[in-house]
Amino acid sequence: MRPGLSRTFLLQVKNKPNSALISMKEKIEKEFERLCRLEKRKGIIGFASLDKVKLLSVQKSYLERKLAPFELNRPITAISIGVFYTPEEVKSIPDCWVAKGTKSGNWNKYARACGEINRILNRISQALAEKFKGIREQATVEGYTHKVKKVEEYYDLCISHRAFAEEAGLGWRGKSGLIITPESGPALRLSTIFISDEIKSAKRNFQRCGNCRLCLQVCPFLKGQKDYRQGCLLRLKNVGLENEVCGICIRVCWEQIVNTKTEN
Repeated sequence: MRPGLSRTFLLQVKNKPNSALISMKEKIEKEFERLCRLEKRKGIIGFASLDKVKLLSVQKSYLERKLAPFELNRPITAISIGVFYTPEEVKSIPDCWVAKGTKSGNWNKYARACGEINRILNRISQALAEKFKGIREQATVEGYTHKVKKVEEYYDLCISHRAFAEEAGLGWRGKSGLIITPESGPALRLSTIFISDEIKSAKRNFQRCGNCRLCLQVCPFLKGQKDYRQGCLLRLKNVGLENEVCGICIRVCWEQIVNTKTEN
């Protein structure tokens, strides 16, 4: 199966396959849009075949246990959903490297939005799972930064929403390791729902990062370390915000995407 076509509210669906499959696809998309409107947030959705997604072995084992209730030998589709940050929330992130935040600074607008969007994603994914007889994986679990010493300790606690989002066509994997969307760069959070059904759609084409290195230039962990994830973990432990986030690489990438769209 080819990766799924992600859809925002303004994106037109093209190259429609089998009408019976489209019927289920459109039902899910319309319900997702309705739920986003209720939450007063913009979102994006895409579909991917489970067997196309590359996961670490510990995450495969985790997912096999999670999807055990599904019938054997039935196709499984991953529904990847994202909810975007608002421009105001992204702009609250510093646009250059800042070593440490404060509990009272404007940067916390972004930190609080992270938690809010996670809760929104959990509500939406739960509603979609209930309506379409699926199994959902909640948004990125908060609170683990101070419970683990190494990034590897986190891998068997969840799946990679980024892996499913990339295969579903929401965006591409940027030099920061984040999913970059043409709509709003990496300024979104993700969740995944699994259904025992087959949904096909076309693949989106992306310009990708090209020669852009803004995220690498702004963040010393991305630029200077082979395994940036361990550096990010230490950063989140000590940045001093209300939530376990930083977002500086997100800010510079988001601005580049928005400025490019404006110029075009």
